[in-house]
Amino acid sequence: MQIPFPIILYRAVGIGAGVLLMELLGQTAGVPYAQIPFITSIVLAIGLPGTPASTPRAIIGGHIVSTLAGILVLHVAGSGDFASALAVGLAALAMAATRTMHPPAGLDAFLVVSQSLPAAWLVVPVIPGALMLALLAVIWSRLGDRLFRPPQTEPEPDLANLRRPHLREPNQG
Repeated sequence: MQIPFPIILYRAVGIGAGVLLMELLGQTAGVPYAQIPFITSIVLAIGLPGTPASTPRAIIGGHIVSTLAGILVLHVAGSGDFASALAVGLAALAMAATRTMHPPAGLDAFLVVSQSLPAAWLVVPVIPGALMLALLAVIWSRLGDRLFRPPQTEPEPDLANLRRPHLREPNQG
């Protein structure tokens, strides 16, 4: 099914607004852009809102689970290429096991290990960012549903049968 251009445009505006909002929140919290793992999540959640990976459970849970996997690997194996790959693999396994699969969240585990981020990174920016992203995605999707829903029309009344009730079909109970 091809998505109509006005809906594509609406989603693109939402994606841009979501990225801008994340950038502003990152600046406010003092988080460098290179440590904000939500850009691909915004594209997925607003660009493809009906997918299982775009649900609030997947967005929030995926980012939290992936970050925890990264923290675990960082403490057990340290930093480095192998540890980063191990962290992403563990994150994918953990997201699948908890039914919170959100592929863009794999970046969280990678960032934690490759940049040796502290466990506090879960508290800021991961949890508030994931909550804000899930809320934005739900609001944008519902607003879009209202804007692009086809108009509802009521069926025409059967005037011929209204005048002659004895000709109506009997109720099939």
